[in-house]
Amino acid sequence: MGIEKKTDFLVMNELISKGFTNANFDVVQEGVYVWPEVSGFNKIKELFKNASKSRTGNFGKPEFIIYDEVKEVLIIIENKRDVSKHIYENDIQDKVSEYAVNGALWYAQHTKDSYDTVAIAISGTKLDNLKIDSYAWKKGVDTFSNLNIHEILTLDQYRDLVFESSNIESSVDQQLSLLEEARQINEFMH
Repeated sequence: MGIEKKTDFLVMNELISKGFTNANFDVVQEGVYVWPEVSGFNKIKELFKNASKSRTGNFGKPEFIIYDEVKEVLIIIENKRDVSKHIYENDIQDKVSEYAVNGALWYAQHTKDSYDTVAIAISGTKLDNLKIDSYAWKKGVDTFSNLNIHEILTLDQYRDLVFESSNIESSVDQQLSLLEEARQINEFMH
């Protein structure tokens, strides 16, 4: 079985159980589309045209793309088989091809100017050891919010979270900015 196929199957089963799609990728909720790797809509496909995680300018392909046409929310899922490859915390914009969180946010960065986006990173090969992190990136906003959600939710729950995300914990970038300001004030006071 391929490197991430087992994880893909686990995620697919979760998407089916949460009512996003069925095993044929049929539309089971009106206006909700699920695709493996490549969107069926040209407008969305265009956003990934230069989003290769290897930064070659080629096409980017997250494991799953979910589009909620009703609320214009895009959900991007990026998987890694190995839980040790879940997040590279030293620089969230680095190692996007190697780590699930970094890759999910990389793709969300390419869609955030057109859609409210939920970026979901999933690592592991067994249901009992899956690591899941979810982030919201509001349309047109420069940074993301950590949703602190560690499971796959229903579409209605994601819809609610995206519109509440401005009240959720600050992003890593905002926290780092505040730490830098505190450091500068501390230096000034000394």
